[in-house]
Amino acid sequence: MGIGTIIRGWALAHQGQEAEGTAQILHGLDIYRTTGSGINWPQLLLPLAEAYELSGNAVEGLRAVEAALAAVEKTGERRDEAEVHRLKGVLALRSKASQYRIQSQSEAEEQFRKAIEVARRQSSKSWELRATTSLARLLAKQHGAGVRVPPPDLRLWHLGDAQICTASGVHLCRVRDRQHGSVQYEKR
Repeated sequence: MGIGTIIRGWALAHQGQEAEGTAQILHGLDIYRTTGSGINWPQLLLPLAEAYELSGNAVEGLRAVEAALAAVEKTGERRDEAEVHRLKGVLALRSKASQYRIQSQSEAEEQFRKAIEVARRQSSKSWELRATTSLARLLAKQHGAGVRVPPPDLRLWHLGDAQICTASGVHLCRVRDRQHGSVQYEKR
């Protein structure tokens, strides 16, 4: 019942009902805690972090992510570790005041790269793609389209409207999607 409540809360948060969704997730986590099971704890904290991020409460989201990372280290449960790092990067971008923007972008980039590294080590293609896309969007915001920046060391991905290329095999990296437009990076 706890997991179902968490999933329902996550869905509510993604439908624009962030406060109600967050409350449902917290309630679901409480229910799950009463079972005494610690299995999947990092995975179950991710919806909470996402709901906080959607509501603009990055500080609480970062607390949930830190708790998930602590659970990963404590239990050795690493299945969602890459996504935890990616979400930490997303929340870092949203948590800092404008005077700390460069610091938060640097921290976010570090987390996105760590997420990519973890996903590769685990051969988790979906987590690798999510982290790669987050990194590409950050670089697009930092440097703009057409600016020469070293692309991250990534593999070639095609998924729907997104194409992300490696630095080692392809000279052009492009992320194209309907929501964020098209961005190009040239290899130095």
